[in-house]
Amino acid sequence: MDQKRHQCHSTRRSFITNLYLKGVDPATLMQVTGHQDIKSLMKYIELSPDRAKAAISLL
Repeated sequence: MDQKRHQCHSTRRSFITNLYLKGVDPATLMQVTGHQDIKSLMKYIELSPDRAKAAISLL
């Protein structure tokens, strides 16, 4: 993967992850990004282990 394509992919990943972390639901993200499949969209969302632990602690 060349440098320019890698930067574009990283920017797209950051954009989608940041919107998701701010509460934008996956259906809206699919509409905004043009994804047709939830599985392909979810590949762009980076979640940290700390976020998973915080979710569990809500129980």
